Amino acid sequence: MSNPKSTERVILRMRRIIPAPREAVFKAWTDPDLIRKWWCGPGCAVNSDLRSGGAYGWSHKDKDGSSNGVFGTYLEIDSPRKLVFTFNWEGDDGPGTTATVEFFDAGGKTEIVLTHDITENANACEEGWGGCLDRMEQIFAQTV
Repeated sequence: MSNPKSTERVILRMRRIIPAPREAVFKAWTDPDLIRKWWCGPGCAVNSDLRSGGAYGWSHKDKDGSSNGVFGTYLEIDSPRKLVFTFNWEGDDGPGTTATVEFFDAGGKTEIVLTHDITENANACEEGWGGCLDRMEQIFAQTV
């Protein structure tokens, strides 16, 4: 996936209702085994040092054999309410961007509000996060 850069700052905000309690949904964002299921599936490499200042990285091989991934640092962890982290594309040595995921109780379900302050291709980022959230919603819908 190509990640063209621009200097335009865009605030991407997405909301999704996940059919599971927020503790379970928060865990899906922080447990490497669960991240693999909704972020990129089998063959995904995930590491996570879940603490403020800890590093994370998620990557996988594309069909053409190229590596595609993201990495960053956890800035704030308020389980099960909020997760804030820096976000860098693999191979990018810039300062990265910031993503915030908030988890709200919605009567036994969870409303996720994802806010990502980006300067890269907003359409590709929105498509990527949308696909991830779709997979997360499907995974939890199957377990209900």
